[in-house]
Amino acid sequence: MRFRTPQIEAVLGAAPEALAALARIPTPGFVGGGGAALPAIVEVADDSAAARRTLVVTLVTLERVAPLLEQLREWSPTLRQVSVAHGAAIGDALASTPRTPIFLVAATKLEAHP
Repeated sequence: MRFRTPQIEAVLGAAPEALAALARIPTPGFVGGGGAALPAIVEVADDSAAARRTLVVTLVTLERVAPLLEQLREWSPTLRQVSVAHGAAIGDALASTPRTPIFLVAATKLEAHP
């Protein structure tokens, strides 16, 4: 419990294989990127037996945003963009230097009860 966060369960290993090997996939789930494996990672989360599945994904490339939103369409995803800037000296003044924006996709899927 390095950061005193007992409610967070880190899954070590390469996804989606590390997730598929778990007896229970934690919810909410957080995916920091995923690259080309992102669709498979989301598919493993979607196959989870949890009645309520919440997933938060961070992305930096535009090409991955639309396919992810489409894959999570039934989850009612929300999209946010977060930008951070650092102060950088320009002569005797301070300017704002932007960093790469990050996209946040959050989605919750509720299973239908019979």
